[in-house]
Amino acid sequence: QTLESPRAAINSGDTRFIQFSQNDKTLTAITSTSNSLMVTTWEVGSWRELRTVELPSSSIDDQEVAVAITGDATKLAAVVSGVAGAARSVVITFDLTTGKELHSFSLANQLINNAAVSFTSDGQLFVSASVGRQWKLWQASSSEQERVLDQTTDEYCSLQFSHVGRLLAFVQGNTVKLWNVAERHSLTSLLLTKNEVGAAQFPPVVSFSDDGRSVATSGSGYPTTVFETKSGKQLLKLNGRTNPAYNVSFSNDGTRVFSGGRTSWDVRTGHGPRL
Repeated sequence: QTLESPRAAINSGDTRFIQFSQNDKTLTAITSTSNSLMVTTWEVGSWRELRTVELPSSSIDDQEVAVAITGDATKLAAVVSGVAGAARSVVITFDLTTGKELHSFSLANQLINNAAVSFTSDGQLFVSASVGRQWKLWQASSSEQERVLDQTTDEYCSLQFSHVGRLLAFVQGNTVKLWNVAERHSLTSLLLTKNEVGAAQFPPVVSFSDDGRSVATSGSGYPTTVFETKSGKQLLKLNGRTNPAYNVSFSNDGTRVFSGGRTSWDVRTGHGPRL
């Protein structure tokens, strides 16, 4: 299916962000033009364009490090680092029905290299980032504002929220730390083992199942493995993948894991034919 919009040019060079809504009823993409950012939403199935709005490029420019959209695709949040050329980081929310900026919430008076942002199902907005060798969590518009979750040893790490923002994974080296954002407590840590063949060239990747009960890890030099989120117990190690893995994700029903670019694993059987 090729998606088009009369107002937004959709191609690999222009697309900055693309995501399905939490209910999988819509698909939203952010594309760049010469002087603005266009946000287009389509209805899944009919692929009818629902709306296209223009965001002021001066609000986000080329500095956004993380983007999230609400489940109903009516609000967008962007984490921006280096605001107006200064060492300052903020999260900005927009109304996707009008394109107007709603709020701007200050995160840190310094640059951030790694960040994740997510809306929960009840509309709360959480941001997590590595700032000055600390792993931090913010709840936008909360009086608590900022919380330090852990110390970091690497300058670069990765973060991943669960489907509805209730859980958070922090990846550093070959360790994945899991955190319950909703209840404000740590869950467990996963120590990943590298493949015997080939050294790990990039950090591992991680993804939660839609219900949050399972978490999958993979990556270049790492096997594709499924763990129980709450306990950290290894549920399944999927052997046989040989093509490089740059991402990992569950199907909506949690019965399949996609990894290695072209591999689809059946969680029930452990079989993973290359697509």
